[in-house]
Amino acid sequence: MSRPLRNNALAGAAEQIVVGGAFFLFYGILIRTLGTELVGVLSLILVLASIGSFGGAGFASALSHFVPAYQSRGDQEGAKTCIETTLICTMALYALTLAVAYFPFEGIIAAQAGPEYASLVDALMLPASLHVLMIGIGSTITQALTATQRNDLRLYASTAGAIAGLAVLIALVRDHGVIAGIWGLLAQSATIAAVAWVMLRRVVPELELIPWRLDPPMARKLFGLGANMQVQTLALAGVEPVTRLVIGHFGSLSAVAIFSIANRFVIQMRALIYAGLQPLLSALSHARAESEDAVVALYDRSRGLTFIAAVVCLSAAAGAAPFVGEIWTGNATSGFVLYTTMLCAGWLANTLALPTYFNAYSLGLMRRSLAGHLLLLVLTIALGVPLALVLGSDGAVAGLA
Repeated sequence: MSRPLRNNALAGAAEQIVVGGAFFLFYGILIRTLGTELVGVLSLILVLASIGSFGGAGFASALSHFVPAYQSRGDQEGAKTCIETTLICTMALYALTLAVAYFPFEGIIAAQAGPEYASLVDALMLPASLHVLMIGIGSTITQALTATQRNDLRLYASTAGAIAGLAVLIALVRDHGVIAGIWGLLAQSATIAAVAWVMLRRVVPELELIPWRLDPPMARKLFGLGANMQVQTLALAGVEPVTRLVIGHFGSLSAVAIFSIANRFVIQMRALIYAGLQPLLSALSHARAESEDAVVALYDRSRGLTFIAAVVCLSAAAGAAPFVGEIWTGNATSGFVLYTTMLCAGWLANTLALPTYFNAYSLGLMRRSLAGHLLLLVLTIALGVPLALVLGSDGAVAGLA
């Protein structure tokens, strides 16, 4: 592995440690201050983040293929046009999706949370929508930083966002309760987007201060790959909210909160591996411009490292679940241990395929990945609902696993 790739992998893993640590502190403060039921309402509201990603995440993902391809040919103007067009399309699609989903989604969540929380759901919706829009903008910009092999700058942006979000939460939670949680998340996502944009303009100085030029031919190229990636994003983004809603229907608000933090814990551990491998996409594009032997050597080494990292990280997560759950929530929580163990087993198998996924992505060949993502969503519903009928919340999580 080349030094830039190794450094990018380490920075990507470090970013996930920062993000995971911030999430651990954020939810730990909320649960200890407010209890799991109120945090369960917030968790249901945050399903909106998955719905928001239905709009434009495919465009942002396409950056990871096109920007390295332009830069490996020395076409900096093409990279600039690609980034600006992607950002404009993503903002427009996120805004449209949120506008369409806002009132129907509010009604669904209010019905699940119950009449006593109807006014709270209403108060959370606007800042939650702004948070989701900032997530879309920030994810596009940070994808561009990864595509330009600057995960170190992503790390700085995520660290600034984590500090901002925790500062707002700590300052407001005693007086404003769970409302402080959503404003803290908004402060985090907005800070990440702003800092990442400043960093990206240092790497690609041709970028405008405020992007306003949409290039239609570039948008069509992005849509060609982005449509495939969008459907994959829809399928993957739908998995957790489907499970949350099934738990909310067959279980309790507290179970929703416990599942949310258990799933985030496992996903964060997996993200250490995913983030470490993400620079592989750009590296494969550059290696392919050199020789096929360079691609094969890079791919083989990444497979071996992925196997070791996946087994170590996810086994450690399952083993640490009793201690993490008690530290996080302040109580011994058997549901957290059970959910974490099941999810670790399921995501281990999925994680071993990541080098193949990134290799296919670097070639723009994503049909089989699309089929896999759709299968994941279909099986989550087909197994989760009948298992939940028999086993309640535990069955819904088992279906996802």
